Amino acid sequence: VKVVQTMKDVQPENAQARLEMGERLVAPEARNVAIAVFQQILDRDPQNREAKVAMAEVYLTTFEPQLAWPLLIESYSDKPY
Repeated sequence: VKVVQTMKDVQPENAQARLEMGERLVAPEARNVAIAVFQQILDRDPQNREAKVAMAEVYLTTFEPQLAWPLLIESYSDKPY
């Protein structure tokens, strides 16, 4: 969590770097950090499809489809909810 807090101030507009880091953090022991990284992207850019899908993938791997589906629906729907 300390790393995520530090990253918040380092290149906050660089969504691609955060996506890559978050995807590497999806290992079981780092899922909470991955979610926090993807959330940082969404805090700056709520419509970032890659971050929504990546976060949904984490939720699916943790057997939390109720958290994943809204992100996926919003990402791939012509009519965001």
